[in-house]
Amino acid sequence: MPEEKRIDSEDGKTYTWDEISDHYWRKYKQWEISAYWDAMKPAKGKGKGKGKGKDDKKGGKGDKKGKGKGKDDKKERKEPREPREKRCFNCGETGHAVADCTSPKLCKCCGSADHEIKECPKKDEKCEKCGKKGHISEKCRSGDKPARESKPKKEPKERKCFNCGETGHAAADCTKPKLCKCCGSADHAREDCSKKDDDCAKCGKKGHIEAICRSGEKKEGEEQRPPREKRCFNCGETGHAVAECTKGKLCNCCGSPDHEIKDCPKKDESCGKCGKKGHIEARCRKA
Repeated sequence: MPEEKRIDSEDGKTYTWDEISDHYWRKYKQWEISAYWDAMKPAKGKGKGKGKGKDDKKGGKGDKKGKGKGKDDKKERKEPREPREKRCFNCGETGHAVADCTSPKLCKCCGSADHEIKECPKKDEKCEKCGKKGHISEKCRSGDKPARESKPKKEPKERKCFNCGETGHAAADCTKPKLCKCCGSADHAREDCSKKDDDCAKCGKKGHIEAICRSGEKKEGEEQRPPREKRCFNCGETGHAVAECTKGKLCNCCGSPDHEIKDCPKKDESCGKCGKKGHIEARCRKA
């Protein structure tokens, strides 16, 4: 049985389904060709027959062009901004520009016609309105904004010598011999000091005594912070550091001596105390 042929309205020729697919495969998609094939008129006998017009053909497969939203729907329309009132930079009045000003050239700082801004006695004074220098409040163009609060300047720290502990000079300018940084004695160095392991009564740290402590005076109402307890990061116990730990290397996640943290089966579990991963609740260092 011969294949069915249909008339293409573009050129008036007859095509089979395979021929029309090969003819339009570069130009249209397969579903569009299929819809166009259904709209084509079958060929009768040897005559060419009349096919559908171009408008009919395009109507069959041109539904894709009518889709989409307009630009107005995509972008929300912004409300038009009110035009800024024209202001003269010479006299400060509104309604005209500086090029149309009929007043003589005025001082930009105080508005006087007797001098320019470079000779104005008020050029270094601060504006009461905006807090800036270069103009007075009558010439300020900042509108009704409140004046900026000027931050108080911090007083410079008093210079203190790290050798003798006195103020007024640095360690490089100190006339005294090199002193022990722990107790302040000139007879020995810090390494040989008998008080290097004692706690400071002022700050609670080791390495110096209260007489040469540089932590400053204690503020009124400030509570003294207790010294932090030494904790081992290997076993998790207090009273010694990890360098002084007598136990073997333990897993940082669960504390087991049989494996490291990379091989720990609990390394991806969350801690029941702080919610973080990498350790269990028993090994958590959160207070």
